[in-house]
Amino acid sequence: MTLSYAQAQATGGSTNSHAASPVQHALFNPPSAAKTEGEQASAIASAQSSPAFEAFAPPGFLRVLHDYCVQASQASVYHELIAVLQPQAKDAALPATPAWAAIDSLPALLQCPTLGLELGLALKPEHLGPAGQVLIHCTSLGDAVQRLGRYAYFWGDLGRSCISQQQGWAYDSLEWPRHAPCPQPPALLEQVWAAATVSLARELARNPNLVWQAEFRFAAPPPAQRQAYTDFFGCSPRFGAASTQLVFAAHYLQLPIRMGNLALRELAQSQADALLQQQAQQSYKLTTAIRAYFAASLERHAEAGETFAAAPNHAAVFLQETVAQGLGLSTRTLHRRLAQQGLQFRQILDSWRYEQAQLLLQQPDWALGEIAARLGYAEQSN
Repeated sequence: MTLSYAQAQATGGSTNSHAASPVQHALFNPPSAAKTEGEQASAIASAQSSPAFEAFAPPGFLRVLHDYCVQASQASVYHELIAVLQPQAKDAALPATPAWAAIDSLPALLQCPTLGLELGLALKPEHLGPAGQVLIHCTSLGDAVQRLGRYAYFWGDLGRSCISQQQGWAYDSLEWPRHAPCPQPPALLEQVWAAATVSLARELARNPNLVWQAEFRFAAPPPAQRQAYTDFFGCSPRFGAASTQLVFAAHYLQLPIRMGNLALRELAQSQADALLQQQAQQSYKLTTAIRAYFAASLERHAEAGETFAAAPNHAAVFLQETVAQGLGLSTRTLHRRLAQQGLQFRQILDSWRYEQAQLLLQQPDWALGEIAARLGYAEQSN
């Protein structure tokens, strides 16, 4: 039986009026024994050194996928995906089409059509390190949502939530990074983001019956799979929408988080802020080193009296493997360090090229063709 959002709300958030769905039961697992404040503070203090957090260097999506594949005895699928995501020879960035197509092929590889929902359900506060501790000790869901946006780094490569309210409704939209390898989020990541957001909110509020209207860009799945989405979100989702978002009653934002503890939240927040500052400093250093390599390479060509159009292999200066070699790193090591700091080589390159082009366009003695050649573009139209 398919219910609208209003009907689902009227029945307590379940598609069956007499019982919550199996998925809803699965996500509502209170801890068997409550920890004392001392135990929780100790857990927060050791968050940075825990294996789960140390391994959070890849995007959050990949961390959860890794755990899922290991539990399903499908670790080889995870390692095959990582191999595809590695930068390929002579590429300046992650390959857009093959890599993201591989991600969307995972449900078939793992023989799980609703993999996105499963992965979203599997993402827990502990996957987020100290940011997860911040969330569980917020005073309300609205407070948690606001802080989750602040700590998007720990969330991983699932995009960023943007909350707005209108006439008693709240709209949580998925903002996809401008410089992502593909212009729109893969269908699987849409599902993981939506399912993880809903699952975390239900867990924090200790209420498995909260209902969300999910709207996805991707086309509707076969009828046999649609019921799983209805069971998970509490009402029928919309497919083929203009954007990815979750719609829910605005009063959800006022729901209290029962474990909320101000002192523990402040402790966890101080550690999360320190890690963010450390990450920002590391990102700045790596970004600066890459940009300096570009500039130094151009200076070498200029000192040699070469024209950029005629210089042999000048465009190779802007390849990730060339930059890695210039920095004394392997291509894989550079890629890993970029991923650890939430950076993309292509984004750094495009930003540097844009700034250089703006400066050169202000100088009348530089023609467009010369600018394009200097910045390693094959054609002026680039």
